[in-house]
Amino acid sequence: MVDKRRALKAGPDGDPEITIQDGTYKPGVVIEDGLKSGGVDIVLDAKVQVLPKAIVDKVMDLRQQIIDGKLVIARYGGQDVWN
Repeated sequence: MVDKRRALKAGPDGDPEITIQDGTYKPGVVIEDGLKSGGVDIVLDAKVQVLPKAIVDKVMDLRQQIIDGKLVIARYGGQDVWN
């Protein structure tokens, strides 16, 4: 999930100084945001937690590994969508 407020403020290199308001926005620029920058995250605040604690702990460990750069997820380029 992308936070639109952050996306509107981020430029092509994630620089928050480049904004729509200051007139530097360029259409077609892909904004990449991830766990480390806070652009996306895992949501675990359900009223009723259905996942066992061991699973949540493992997911959070993997999340931290991604943030720390120890686990690198290959970027999906959209190829073979329908195959």
